[in-house]
Amino acid sequence: MSAPTVVPARSGRFAPLLAVSFLIGTGYALAMPFLSLFLVRELDSGPVEVGAFLLSTAVVSLVVGTVVGHWSDRRPARRLLLGTATLVGAVGYVLYAVLRNYWGLLAVQLTLISFSGVVLPQIYAYAREMLLGSPRAPLATSTVRMMVSVAWVGGPPLAALLIQTVGFDGLYLAGAAVYLASSLVVWTMLPEPRPIVVTTPADEGGGGRRELYFAMAAMVLLQAGTGVTSSAMPLFVTEDLHGSTSDVGLVFGVCAALEIPLMVGLGALAMRFKPRTIVLVGGAFALAYHAVGLGATSMWQIIAAQALHAVMISAVMGVGISYFQDLVPDRPGYASTMVASSFKISAMVGGPLFAVAQQLGYRSSFGMGLGMATVGLVLLMAGAKRPR
Repeated sequence: MSAPTVVPARSGRFAPLLAVSFLIGTGYALAMPFLSLFLVRELDSGPVEVGAFLLSTAVVSLVVGTVVGHWSDRRPARRLLLGTATLVGAVGYVLYAVLRNYWGLLAVQLTLISFSGVVLPQIYAYAREMLLGSPRAPLATSTVRMMVSVAWVGGPPLAALLIQTVGFDGLYLAGAAVYLASSLVVWTMLPEPRPIVVTTPADEGGGGRRELYFAMAAMVLLQAGTGVTSSAMPLFVTEDLHGSTSDVGLVFGVCAALEIPLMVGLGALAMRFKPRTIVLVGGAFALAYHAVGLGATSMWQIIAAQALHAVMISAVMGVGISYFQDLVPDRPGYASTMVASSFKISAMVGGPLFAVAQQLGYRSSFGMGLGMATVGLVLLMAGAKRPR
């Protein structure tokens, strides 16, 4: 077996990577939360048009991400890919600021914006290549992922302020500026990492890929459970628990605030324990969170349960990136894209489940989450058992 090519970690190279992660997270946090509102208010789109726009976006971005993820591991051009995708994203959001035609914007969304969506998985892959062979790799990856969470703390409120003051034109121009700034960081401060060279025996490769597919299915279920409960949370709090809109903000704010230190803490813990173990613990916390939510009768219970939720998110969606990359160490782009794809698929699954929760009662979303977390945890454990 040949030794892996080790790219030494340097703080001077890691800081720009954190900056790019934060900037792209900010761009997402500005543009994504208000997309449906933009379509309704600015384009006068109906429910079917909005649904078709969002669904087609999810499907196309999934395909584009998968193709680019495969391609990126075969050619030493990750910096070129990052720089190009961020520039394309900037152009896409400039067009959002000037176009007011449904079909024109759908074309922009399915081409430019979908391609720019490969940036985050490629950032995680870049971090992996930069720190290959270092025991700090899980901590570094979790820290990069944490910057996205930091961006989401202030991004949506800033987006709301921009809409109120300068409208959607200003919002999307701000998004374009953020993408342009990230592109400048990539082109001026990030070198092209050396490609990974890892020779994996056939039996290990097959077992790793088998576990990867099980882990992918588990990740979809765990994230879909979180997605449907998060979608139902505002209505569950106000209608079932008789809370206020400020209570809703408190619930989401507590979870987001806890995620930030937990991302780093669990990433550090993954230096001592296998990332798979941390992800399994995250799945167990998901079970506990959904069980508490299912039985919650007062606001303090659901607020306290956000500690469980934050651990689950930090373990599964933070350390989970390193777990996937460990399963296919020679293909960090593919592994990182699998994580991103699991989120997109879970969103497609969670949408119809939320519609079911509207019919059965918003508390039922926690029952769905509990069921999906149970199956997901079983898949995580079963995937590690290699066939004889």
